[in-house]
Amino acid sequence: MEDIKQWLIGSKDYKEGVAIFAKYCRNAVMIRDFQTGIPDRNIKKLEFEMKMLLKIPVKMIFSQKCSNQQLLNTFYNTIIKPVIEEPKAPVFSKEKAKVKNENIPPIITESKELLKDLYTRISILHNDLYNLGESNDNKVVSARKKILAERSPLVQKYEDLYNLKEEFFITQKIPSGLTEIMNQNPIIISEEKKIDFNKLTDIELIKTKNRLSCNITKQQNKIDYQSSTKKDSLNPLPTGPIRDKAAKKLKDMKTKYKKVCEILKTRENAR
Repeated sequence: MEDIKQWLIGSKDYKEGVAIFAKYCRNAVMIRDFQTGIPDRNIKKLEFEMKMLLKIPVKMIFSQKCSNQQLLNTFYNTIIKPVIEEPKAPVFSKEKAKVKNENIPPIITESKELLKDLYTRISILHNDLYNLGESNDNKVVSARKKILAERSPLVQKYEDLYNLKEEFFITQKIPSGLTEIMNQNPIIISEEKKIDFNKLTDIELIKTKNRLSCNITKQQNKIDYQSSTKKDSLNPLPTGPIRDKAAKKLKDMKTKYKKVCEILKTRENAR
């Protein structure tokens, strides 16, 4: 997997990275998502999946504060030098990535959603840990211990769930431990901090309005077309927890959008 290492320490070209990833990953659905996805949104996820292919522990990835070059040197206990002239990555045939959604068990789809929630929660905790700074006073140390104690089981659950999900795409059989880990206590994602729109300036409100409008359109497309952009034909999300979650998110955004528009209109009439 030298090409993966070289990609991680190189320029990380998205198209080249997807082609390399397709050589080693057996999860055709994930490959297709990368192939059809937006590079700017997927590059970090692709980089993460590349590191997972190298069997780098999840704990090590989430706690990374150094360059990929240093990470690989530490993990392999050797110095990995970039190749000046690297051969072009083979073009992956899209035919290999064709997997019908109806052949994927619901529990696998649900596990992907849980992985997203876990990743979000771990990232939030990691950011909170970073924001504490390097002070060692009693208050900071106590807060740091609390965050680490909360993050550790989440990272372990992410690693276990990821491996079980990938096992399905290799064996085409649902692993025995997958149901058990899916039935464990749900992950509660910290709610977005409530913003008092009345305290925002006119410019901030207009920016918020535009951002919400864009996100509402994307969320509606995900429900209607299973895509962030509008496609030629409808392909709605099937009834279930995933659709319910998406619909709730859309409703919340529309409520915020309406509130922002009302405040802007009130301020305009008061002038």
